[in-house]
Amino acid sequence: MRLQPVTDSSTKLFLILAFSSICLTAKPVLSKDLYRIPPNPAAQSAPLESDSLQSGDYWEAVHIDGINRNFIVHVPSGISKVEKLPVVLVFHGGGGGAKSMAKFSRFNEIGDAHDALVVYPEAISKHWNDGRDFRAHPSEDDVQFITKALDFLFERYNANPKRVYVTGISNGGFFAERLALQLPTRIAAIAVIDAGITKQLEAMASIDVPVATLLILGTEDPLVPFDGGPVAPMFGGRGEVLPGLETVSFWANHNHCLPEGETKDLPVRDQNDVTRIKQTVFQPKENGKMVMAYLVEGGGHTWPSGSQYMPQRFIGRTTKQLNNEDIWQFFQDKRTP
Repeated sequence: MRLQPVTDSSTKLFLILAFSSICLTAKPVLSKDLYRIPPNPAAQSAPLESDSLQSGDYWEAVHIDGINRNFIVHVPSGISKVEKLPVVLVFHGGGGGAKSMAKFSRFNEIGDAHDALVVYPEAISKHWNDGRDFRAHPSEDDVQFITKALDFLFERYNANPKRVYVTGISNGGFFAERLALQLPTRIAAIAVIDAGITKQLEAMASIDVPVATLLILGTEDPLVPFDGGPVAPMFGGRGEVLPGLETVSFWANHNHCLPEGETKDLPVRDQNDVTRIKQTVFQPKENGKMVMAYLVEGGGHTWPSGSQYMPQRFIGRTTKQLNNEDIWQFFQDKRTP
């Protein structure tokens, strides 16, 4: 059964206030002026004077047009500075922040288990410029921010430039797609959660360089509708998204995959969870890159095995049939040339 649109004003107000912070723990919105501080390279950076990186979480910044653009770097324990570590960029949704996304996604556990740097960039005013066209959409050059952040990570943390992986939810998922389209030579793979392709993103697909793509789409998502149409209609709309199956087809075509995918139902991991997973894999042609889609039947606008951060009537169900390890398994063998 599909969730019905929210129509009464009091419920709308509650939803807007709650959804504005996807984990309900994000920092207050900061104005741009608060970012206009001199860059401080010594802030909380992981020291590189010894033979190993110190494990922990570090606030870092790159300086762009008079603004410090901030991100958290999680360093797993027991890492030598001579190792070139894979790096996973994890993008928060609209209304979130770097610190809250680390708590919400729990991706640090993947970094610790697989010796990977995990990076949580933070958007200005809590929203990424993912290319959608609607009133009050941010105009910051977030692609430049990530370009500079990657250069910083390669230099200071010895991150592996051939193993840059990107994931994000909602606004962060749309932005992950934008990065794959505009920085395809720097991104080895993306995992898009609860986001799809828009007309604006389609228009950005001018660079014919495929990027391995994982899509995790809830068929009962009330905010980014699987059948396509306005995003977040209860907010008055935040651009429009193509239907989920068209999003999958877009990436299969863009990545030079065989026209027919291989579809199967995945085994049920949690009998108490009513969601089910239908997996489709599009194998690449020569010089192409794989596309894998997990359609979460009955799933909502949530992170796989994450918290049910709002009631089901507002965001739908959180699947327990997938988790971060599935994302990492998709990432781990992907490389850029």
